[in-house]
Amino acid sequence: MTSYTWVSESLTVEIGPDTEGHSNVVYLAGWRFIATDAEGHNAQAFGTVSIAPWEAPEPFIPFEDLTEAIVQVWVEEQLGPVEIAEMTARLDAQIAEQITPTHETYYTMPWDNGA
Repeated sequence: MTSYTWVSESLTVEIGPDTEGHSNVVYLAGWRFIATDAEGHNAQAFGTVSIAPWEAPEPFIPFEDLTEAIVQVWVEEQLGPVEIAEMTARLDAQIAEQITPTHETYYTMPWDNGA
């Protein structure tokens, strides 16, 4: 069985007050999505999404009140279920490749003659 973990990597904020008077408004969230199987094989995806908390239906959340769970919801909403499903499938395929390799990378070229 494979487990999946979200990790918040970074938050980029607008320091000064915005038009609503809020400071430290998050507008970018860096994330990492990690898949790990029972044998310890893992694969990771990472990226950054734009955040527009002022467009959210819930009230504005001050920076100091943010939790990893809140940021994860923002990231998942921005990525959407289709992208998350595709990313999960890619990570599963990477783990399958680790378990039963179908490719090999050579760092010694055939013309090197062992020199």
